[in-house]
Amino acid sequence: MERLLQFLRDEAGRRGITNADLAKILGVSPTALSYWMNGKWEPSVKSLALMAEGLGMPYQELAAMAESDLQADHAKHGAVDHML
Repeated sequence: MERLLQFLRDEAGRRGITNADLAKILGVSPTALSYWMNGKWEPSVKSLALMAEGLGMPYQELAAMAESDLQADHAKHGAVDHML
């Protein structure tokens, strides 16, 4: 999920949205958001949708990045490519 997470960090910064602001939009604690943004946890589909809404962008754009990241992770780790 590294590409997606980097995009979210960059996009939030570009738009002037702080992690605290984004956490409020998502209805999660700043700690939970920090875990997502640092790759310790993966955001759920619902959380991705809320992130997209908070950033004012199409969910499909974030979902496509997440799917691409999953494919890259599977290829990197030699896993069978099986998507949602």
